[in-house]
Amino acid sequence: MSMEYLVISDSHGRADLVDRVLQKQVHAPDAILFLGDGLRDLRVLEYQDLCVRCVRGNCDFYTAFEGQSVPEQALIEVGAYRILIMHGHTHGVKAGTERACAYAAQMRADVLLYGHTHLQKQAWYDTGTAFGNQVLQKPLLVCNPGSLFDGKFGTLSIKNEGILFGTGSL
Repeated sequence: MSMEYLVISDSHGRADLVDRVLQKQVHAPDAILFLGDGLRDLRVLEYQDLCVRCVRGNCDFYTAFEGQSVPEQALIEVGAYRILIMHGHTHGVKAGTERACAYAAQMRADVLLYGHTHLQKQAWYDTGTAFGNQVLQKPLLVCNPGSLFDGKFGTLSIKNEGILFGTGSL
């Protein structure tokens, strides 16, 4: 099993950057994970043969993609791994990731991807780390790809051997 994801968030009206970041990839991703605030910008992807998983953010008044209602968060299972995607505004990520991490622990996620802050971030928390009354039962990788509006994006590779997150700039 091997999956390659392009992780983007916070495009805020810059559909051209959605297309540009996709063209920048050396290999086409297996899927795109969009973390909110710019759902309308994804219309540039609607007629391409791409798997797109998305959540809506606090600035997404347009709340559908390809005719489907878009949730505020989603749990994606890839082999033995569980990826929780969210924009993060409902978990207060601008004040820190503790509430979002507690929720990820509750959902037994291996990876938490969020946006909203516009800041690229990557952190790794070991088994036993406590977030409020939630204690991690397994390690948790927490990542923010940054804001596509600012030219920032992320990549997520999942293989049987593990998970790798990277950041990039246009």
